[in-house]
Amino acid sequence: MDRVLDGTLKGLGLEVKLRENEVSALWSEVVGPKISEHAQPIRVRGGRLFVGVEDSVWLHQLSLLREKILRELNQRAGRTVLKDIVLKVAEISLVPDQDKGKEEMPPPIPEDLIPRDREKVRALLSSIPEEDMREVVGRILIRHFRRKESSQQSHNPLKK
Repeated sequence: MDRVLDGTLKGLGLEVKLRENEVSALWSEVVGPKISEHAQPIRVRGGRLFVGVEDSVWLHQLSLLREKILRELNQRAGRTVLKDIVLKVAEISLVPDQDKGKEEMPPPIPEDLIPRDREKVRALLSSIPEEDMREVVGRILIRHFRRKESSQQSHNPLKK
């Protein structure tokens, strides 16, 4: 089943994007709160993590740590997802904790899915920081698991 889901995500071109978003979500955990106050991921594109930094001093400091941060992010991801970190001076706006949690909440997961499938959907969606992407992937995953459950019930003579 996981192979089918991985194949679906890959076929839709979402597998790489999902992996990249997972790594971007690890940023604060890897660099720690002090650096996170002064540098935040902006986006991931083509295996490159673009990071906005508060000023040229932080840009210089992080450029010295770039390879170490890159290795740690890829290590936590369990594979090489990023090939580079691009640093640029940008306005850093930290989202207050209470708002941040609301923004990153995955959409509600229907109760008609079996608990194991609901948990898989929840785990996958929680790693996607972009709300639009979460909604699209959520709809695909929910449809996938509903079809799978329907197919299993129609082939099970004990449930007829």
